[in-house]
Amino acid sequence: MNALLVFIGGGIGSVLRYLVQVSLGSGRGTLLVNLVGSFLVGFLAEKFVARENVRIFLTAGIVGGFTTFSAFSLVTYKIGEISKGTVYVLASVVGSLLLCALGAYLGSRT
Repeated sequence: MNALLVFIGGGIGSVLRYLVQVSLGSGRGTLLVNLVGSFLVGFLAEKFVARENVRIFLTAGIVGGFTTFSAFSLVTYKIGEISKGTVYVLASVVGSLLLCALGAYLGSRT
């Protein structure tokens, strides 16, 4: 059941992200969905902590489809310790950018 909730919510969130990016352009649209999504995942995860189905549909589904950055933000927040959180953020951001560049490079060579 949870997987179905994530599936349906993810579709809704992905369409919303697409509409924002078409309206605002890729750069501004992506920044907006990342910021809004990060706020929403924190708010909704706490607001619906006792209602698992609703929480999963909204957070993993809609907000997860809207922006995966929200999941990153929630995981970082839940780490709770500044030094571990900082390492996680740096490893995630720098590692993701480096691997994105590597993937783009390899993709352009084949």
